[in-house]
Amino acid sequence: MTPQHRGVVPTAAADRLARGQQLAAAADALLRDAVVLALADGASFREVSALTGT
Repeated sequence: MTPQHRGVVPTAAADRLARGQQLAAAADALLRDAVVLALADGASFREVSALTGT
């Protein structure tokens, strides 16, 4: 990799960061949906919290 001036984000790195943000948002939505469904199915908030770490 060639040296870059400080503050300059290479295009490939910017693309990876953007993709990571997209994947994180999708994972967050999936987890939220799973929590809602678990609570709707009768799971206790305490148990869901213990399983998810939230």
